[in-house]
Amino acid sequence: MNKINITTKPSSQQTAKIHTHFSDHLPSDWPSGLFSAKEAEILVLPDKHSQTTIHIGLGQREKLNSVITRRCFQAALRRASTLKEKNWQLNWSLPQELLLPALTGATEGGYNYEAYKPQKDRSANSSINLQLLLKPDAKPDSQLAIKIATAFARGSELCRNLSNAPGNDLPPLELARQILHASRNYPTLKIEILKTSHLCSLRMGGILAVGGGSANPPCLIVIHHTPHTAAIKKSASDKKNFNSPLILVGKAVTFDSGGISIKPAENMEEMKFDKSGGCAVAGALIAAAHLGIDREIIGIIPAAENLPSHTSYRPGDIITSHDGTTVEIINTDAEGRLILADALSYASRKYNPAAIIDLATLTGACVVALGTYRAGLFCKNEKLKSSLLQSADATGDLLWPLPHDEPYYEQIKSKVATIKNTGGRWGGACTAAAFLRHFVPGEIPWAHLDIAGVAWNTNESPSRPTGATGFGVALLLHWLLENNKF
Repeated sequence: MNKINITTKPSSQQTAKIHTHFSDHLPSDWPSGLFSAKEAEILVLPDKHSQTTIHIGLGQREKLNSVITRRCFQAALRRASTLKEKNWQLNWSLPQELLLPALTGATEGGYNYEAYKPQKDRSANSSINLQLLLKPDAKPDSQLAIKIATAFARGSELCRNLSNAPGNDLPPLELARQILHASRNYPTLKIEILKTSHLCSLRMGGILAVGGGSANPPCLIVIHHTPHTAAIKKSASDKKNFNSPLILVGKAVTFDSGGISIKPAENMEEMKFDKSGGCAVAGALIAAAHLGIDREIIGIIPAAENLPSHTSYRPGDIITSHDGTTVEIINTDAEGRLILADALSYASRKYNPAAIIDLATLTGACVVALGTYRAGLFCKNEKLKSSLLQSADATGDLLWPLPHDEPYYEQIKSKVATIKNTGGRWGGACTAAAFLRHFVPGEIPWAHLDIAGVAWNTNESPSRPTGATGFGVALLLHWLLENNKF
């Protein structure tokens, strides 16, 4: 896979160039038909000194925003990764607020998942050096943008590597071990892995049921980020005066066959991506630790493999979740909400959180509603909702608010248990969110992000390869940076 190293230091080596263009401001002498500078259009040419130059189309100047900027730089660095040149130079002339989306896109554009490819078939470059030329009066924020982009790159790479890994090589406990390995260089991170015996003692019936049909046991992965100042503050004051932790929860079904309610065979190979929410949480925590965010943050990742066998849970079963809620199982393919239920109630009861955000590839219904461009946002707390939408617009990990109020909760009431795990055909994303809401006390600010449509890319594009997109890492990192006093 490729890595992008960003620097502002002059290079003594010959560098290839990257130039940006607007479709409505192309030079008059530009050859007609060669390049229109539409969004994410890429043209590779030698310049007058025979140096390779990548020309990036940004579309119309007045329409340029963070989303377009990120996508365009993804495409440019993705193209650069196929060329022999390792050293590239970008003369930054765009608005300051677009620098971070550009660098975020650049680090993403250099990514290819090639762990299982023969060496001869891998990309031309294992790493690219990007020299950023800034104006003399560039704000100090430029250096901060580079630091954030570098931290994001660490988290995004981990997220995408884990998400892309096949189910046979990354069952739940191996996912936990990989996260533990990734955290080894960050002293603020501590990893707990709660295995079967601990899950039984905690009465985590959802995780145990979903993972019960597989030879690979489930687990609950807890990532603690406790910076030094937060630890001092916590020990020196009572809990009422100490800021409660921010909690990120991510669904990690390492492979989802649907269980007894088995999925159709077509495209089932994509269900290795059903761990993408948990992988995004792991990536965000690595990025937060890399930046040294001065706030206690806890990542909770319920991990299980959903397979059919003689030990699988069944439609008609009634399970008991961590908080004592009884759940009637209607469909074993509605498994993500069951493992999240245990994780959310555990987070709420154990940590007294300031806010909880969960991410999950939860429902096909959300893909039908929003397609592959935006994730669904379910949140009743206006402050949390507004802050997440601002981070979405700033990073390009886009969200769209959807409801999960009382009519949807009525759909999941059960005649034989507290609730049931599906609410029928209509409003599936909304009834799934209503189900999750049951496990978070109303006084805790909580948001659910259904990322089923945006977590992986089925069709290769100029800006993205097929596979995991890493959606959520940029969003969460930006939110943590801007709202760590929440």
